[in-house]
Amino acid sequence: MDWCGPCVAEGIPKLIDFVNNHNASQDRFRVIAIHARRPGDVADWQRFHTSVTKFEHSVWKGTSPFPLVYDESGQMTSDWGIHSFPTGLLIDPQGNLVQHGDLKMLQEKIDVKAPK
Repeated sequence: MDWCGPCVAEGIPKLIDFVNNHNASQDRFRVIAIHARRPGDVADWQRFHTSVTKFEHSVWKGTSPFPLVYDESGQMTSDWGIHSFPTGLLIDPQGNLVQHGDLKMLQEKIDVKAPK
């Protein structure tokens, strides 16, 4: 995460705003941010945690309303075909990857299912 400028400056803040602006709909979606260890980096959860804490206080102005997880082995990003960052993915309720999913698509799905 600390090596991905667009994630820190744009991706995570957009997700934070989305989650905070959709409090009433949070029973219909979950956001999880995944930090992938770069090849050659030493796996260090403590370093990741320290970086996240720094960004929460200095850049994002508060604790993230969703989990920020550390993909130490790279298995998640490999399994989901993530090759560049930042990358957004949607996973449907059955656990299937939704191709080309993004926050706009999630917004549409939330609006469709919202009680009238």
